[in-house]
Amino acid sequence: MALMQNKAITYVQEAFWITLGLALYGCAWNLFVLPHGFVGGGFGGISAMIYYLTGIPVSLSYLGFNLVLCAIALVVMGKEFSIKTVFGIAGLTFFLYVIPVPETPFISDKLLSGIMGGIIAGAGVATYLLRGASTGGSDIVVMIISKYKNVTWGRVYLIFDSCVIASSYFLPDGTLELVAYGYVFMGVQAYAIDLVSNGRRSSVQMFIFTSKYREIADQIIHAHHRGVTLFESLGWYTKQHRKTIYLVTRKREAQNIYKTVKAIDDHAFIAVSNVMSVFGVGFDPIKAGFSKPVLKDAQGNIIPSESGEKPAVSRPEVIHDPVNGDIVPQPPDAPQEVPVNDDVLRDENEALKRAREGRGNTYHPDWPASDVFDIVRKI
Repeated sequence: MALMQNKAITYVQEAFWITLGLALYGCAWNLFVLPHGFVGGGFGGISAMIYYLTGIPVSLSYLGFNLVLCAIALVVMGKEFSIKTVFGIAGLTFFLYVIPVPETPFISDKLLSGIMGGIIAGAGVATYLLRGASTGGSDIVVMIISKYKNVTWGRVYLIFDSCVIASSYFLPDGTLELVAYGYVFMGVQAYAIDLVSNGRRSSVQMFIFTSKYREIADQIIHAHHRGVTLFESLGWYTKQHRKTIYLVTRKREAQNIYKTVKAIDDHAFIAVSNVMSVFGVGFDPIKAGFSKPVLKDAQGNIIPSESGEKPAVSRPEVIHDPVNGDIVPQPPDAPQEVPVNDDVLRDENEALKRAREGRGNTYHPDWPASDVFDIVRKI
């Protein structure tokens, strides 16, 4: 029952944000674009040109175009995307129909109208795209390309929509001035899309210098569900060997990690910097295109892949004790990427022990920092 309630709440929240994004996008077109007679990009721009030529409402022609594109969304993006696409097309059609196009422009200056319309439209598009929805048209092209390539949504819109806006020059009342205003609207919209979408996905990297690295590292992993890496470091003033914690996390999660570190060691030193992109588990998926690259090691040997290719030289394997399964030191001449010392072996054997006891992915009260777990959770 609780699971069904959580799913229902999630669906309601997604529907709310998608509806809000559609409403913003509809307002941008009807209040800022159509009253001045210039054209935006995508199928909305094509529908606008039909409106200027024939008087057919944008909502009707937009709906007609996208009924065909729903089938494409079903095949390429899957059932969930197709359902949200139908919802998006119906919602945008509704807002384009009910929001009146004023006879007198909402903002008299065409340039300001294009800028304001681009900001509102970009915020609306990013809002519903972040929830996996689409209004069809160029949105489907954007989602398909971003599924296989690491390109920003705004850049794809910029390229795809340029041709539509340029064609508005051939309208009976078309001028280079109106084309320029259309490009202003498109450029501002593309920038706003990237600003909103990348702001939600922005990440930071942290270096944490502390003597209580075990407690903090365990707490970050099991309270914040972020992986950490420890580096050997030497404090040159104290001449003491310590370990430095390194991790990458979403910017919106950083404040809670600060609270965790402060609760365990209020003398810890944290260095934080922004990162441009993060790909991998817990972040954005790695998209390398339609073909799989050939992977090679440092010696140029092909790494095994699904095709069955095998490397010319085998890599050294980790040796386990046949009795209890603990990791045992390898011979001194064995190739190792990182020196293995007693601390490393102890930590890795402790991890194996937790895995054997079935508590590899859950927080355990016997772990370090258990006495501050409740404190951190209440901060």
